[in-house]
Amino acid sequence: MSSRDSSSFHDKRGGKFIYVSSCLLNQNRRFPGIAVSEGAIPGLFEEIMRNGIGIEQLPCPECLGWGGISRDSVFRFIPIFYRYSGSRLYPLIKAMGRVWLYKYRRLCKRRAHEIVRDIKSARSSGYRILSIIAMNDSPTCGATRKLSILDMVANLKERGLRVKDIECPQFDMMRKHLPNLLVAGQGHFMSELINGLKQNGIVIPVLAYDPWSDPQKETDRLTEALLEL
Repeated sequence: MSSRDSSSFHDKRGGKFIYVSSCLLNQNRRFPGIAVSEGAIPGLFEEIMRNGIGIEQLPCPECLGWGGISRDSVFRFIPIFYRYSGSRLYPLIKAMGRVWLYKYRRLCKRRAHEIVRDIKSARSSGYRILSIIAMNDSPTCGATRKLSILDMVANLKERGLRVKDIECPQFDMMRKHLPNLLVAGQGHFMSELINGLKQNGIVIPVLAYDPWSDPQKETDRLTEALLEL
């Protein structure tokens, strides 16, 4: 433990905090069409703060690597994926998408390494990292479920959506279709973060927030789990 650990500062810090997916604190960073609230997820953090637990916001690699909050680079691909979905050229188009995702995965890995270093520093100074709370439908931050961004357009086309519906996603449409497109697995950033922690022998529980479930039940479930740690 560092000679200047958290107990040596003689101030009011509690010495414990959590990391949360960026869009849990700011839904304005969510992928277009799927924000479930105006700002932070309502009610999720009140009990956490009342118990003296700090909240650290994880970076949003999508905003960094996909063309900002509007995900401009993703939306440039949508007409191409839509047009060629189901054609003989689609495997080639998808292969190009995998190259794009490979570069994005490298960005996620770099940012995950930064968080691992931050966690190691905090722990060596006597802080307790109670948990990571992940947005559990994200192609980036999903903990147990994720959206396959390369399959999204083809899947929505199969469901009868027009290209303009996907280019200008509306909340009611996305709420109807997106939960059914999720697959088991970890998102790109969360996978890199969890692997980085494992490689450094760090065990931190990862809790998954489901934005498409009842928000009060999700808040109660996660709060109870967190306060038991």
